[in-house]
Amino acid sequence: MDDREFLLRLNNQLNEWNENGGHSKFHIERVLWSSPNQKRKRASVSVVLRPVGHSGTVTSVAELLENEGFKQNGSLQLLFIVRPVRNSDVYSGHTAFPGGKQEEGETLKEAAERETFEEVGLQLSDENLYQYMGRLPDHLSIGGLMIVAPFVYLQLDTACTMKLNPDEVRAVRSNLN
Repeated sequence: MDDREFLLRLNNQLNEWNENGGHSKFHIERVLWSSPNQKRKRASVSVVLRPVGHSGTVTSVAELLENEGFKQNGSLQLLFIVRPVRNSDVYSGHTAFPGGKQEEGETLKEAAERETFEEVGLQLSDENLYQYMGRLPDHLSIGGLMIVAPFVYLQLDTACTMKLNPDEVRAVRSNLN
């Protein structure tokens, strides 16, 4: 499967889930814990897809899928961060998506966007720069400490630059080839 077909399938699946109350079908907390006293902390991550090899600018997934340059030479990069090494951190040195704990009063999506901005400086809430594609099913973090909600974004503007927070991120990786 090439990157264009992957993006098309992912977009279709996310649209289907979103139209049908998607993530609630896969809400891991409902399945794993029946008692309200056993709730886990919540966290969110951002799955950021960056298209490369397309011609001109794009304003949506649909437009990218029809872009001749992307059809012929396009590929997708996926943003990963490498966490700093710290003895006190259970996730020390791990490769992960940008994200973190949900703060009081914010939605899970807002947490993903805030944490991504704090860690790598990307403003995912800016609709001129990123298209929010949808939410993937929740999953347990490593060690089962938290329930993690992944949110998927497509980077629309290739000129976006990252500003890494050295307290949160040691490096980034994005090229899957």
